[in-house]
Amino acid sequence: MEPSEIRHAEAECIRLTTAFAAHLDSRRYEEVAELFTPDALYNPRGTPYRGKGQILEYLYGRPTSRCSRHVITNQFVRVTGPGTATGECVLLYFVHEDPPAETAPLAGIELVGDYLDRFVLTDNGWRIAERIGRVVFQRKGATA
Repeated sequence: MEPSEIRHAEAECIRLTTAFAAHLDSRRYEEVAELFTPDALYNPRGTPYRGKGQILEYLYGRPTSRCSRHVITNQFVRVTGPGTATGECVLLYFVHEDPPAETAPLAGIELVGDYLDRFVLTDNGWRIAERIGRVVFQRKGATA
């Protein structure tokens, strides 16, 4: 692959991880699901969800009263071949259940974790084929 093709693939994969966080926090679950391949594996915390149907079922099961922000940082993508890439990023997760009408109180970061990703190039562009979440640090007493 040419260097420009590699840079383009890296940028597209980083765009996917950023869009995932933005759509998830805005409860645009259909848009989250479109970031995945039809048979994708999403394993946020040790429970695997396979395919867009199961992923959507999981997402729609999130509490409607939850206010969350998934801050994604330290994104690193490795293009492994034409149409394939892996990635990793760090997640800073802020959450408040039963938020007030306006601004939720800031209690700090709920957890710090990693997403380990596998990306593939499809007819519809780059998509997430696998996303594994791993908790690295979690606030004591947190149940998120």
